[in-house]
Amino acid sequence: MRALRWFGRRQVRLEDLPLPEPSPNEVVLRVAYCGICGTDIEEYASGPLLIPVTPHPLTGRMAPLTLGHEFAGTVAARGSEVKTLNVGDRVVPEICLYCGTCVYCRAGKHALCQSWAAIGLHTDGGLADYVSVPAEACSRLPDSVTDQEAALIEPLEVAVRAVRKANLDRGGTLVITGAGPIGLLVLQVARAAGAGRIVVVEPREARRKLAGTLGADSTIVEVVGELAADAAIECAGRSESVQTAFESVRKGGRVVLVGIPTGSLSLDLMPLISGERQVVGSIQHQRGEDLEVALKLVTDRKVDLTALISDVIPLSAVAGYLENSGSATNDATKVIVDVGGAG
Repeated sequence: MRALRWFGRRQVRLEDLPLPEPSPNEVVLRVAYCGICGTDIEEYASGPLLIPVTPHPLTGRMAPLTLGHEFAGTVAARGSEVKTLNVGDRVVPEICLYCGTCVYCRAGKHALCQSWAAIGLHTDGGLADYVSVPAEACSRLPDSVTDQEAALIEPLEVAVRAVRKANLDRGGTLVITGAGPIGLLVLQVARAAGAGRIVVVEPREARRKLAGTLGADSTIVEVVGELAADAAIECAGRSESVQTAFESVRKGGRVVLVGIPTGSLSLDLMPLISGERQVVGSIQHQRGEDLEVALKLVTDRKVDLTALISDVIPLSAVAGYLENSGSATNDATKVIVDVGGAG
């Protein structure tokens, strides 16, 4: 089978690998589509950031690894102990893995597992014809959810968790800094959750226009004056974006950091200290809290996932896309890979 493998910074190759064999509690999925995440781009350009170069404590895996953590597919084979899924079932997996034994796992907080891992970063992922995943991590896809939409369930989980952590009351004001795929999903989840006013801060005109189409009340290049929002969700991972989030919320408000920085940030913390503002991180997710909610949002048509898809490319084109993704002229919103196609 074909698999896009990460070997090191700016080193990815499409290789031919043996078909995976499921362990007793795993299923093998025939991947339909897989999204390319900003994390994949950063791992290519600046990694290793999350990809292990020594054996990971949970998965035992290290580079080279197959990329891709935004995917769904059809069960092609199942392990001997799997009774809940059948060959031919369309499923989406929870890609965050957990040990089940640490203090967080015992409390049901799997997203905080001390040995947390992610399929596609700490073990082989979905930029391949086939991938093995834990059967218990999979949720069946309703017929109404398309294969392309299913590839964006994972980033929607990120947005679901971030909005929950914002603790925004119905009718409250939310600032979103960064209108990339996560920011645009946060916008839609927040609107579905009852946010009153949503302001999106984004330098790129095309993304501001899309944010307006998807329900933002205001889209701006930068904040001028005081917004006094109840909460802000930062989705870019850059110093200026984080600082804007700090300064956009009212005293006692909350800032949720979702964007992943690739280096150290230079920040003025006085707005946090003087205004007793709260800052929380949010990046992992778990099936019961986030995947099922994300699926319901899609099936209820509370979010428009296809509006984010700017390009569909074959698996053979991914290495070239990663090489060019840092171009200043690259204004793609969300690129998904047609893994199941012939290219």
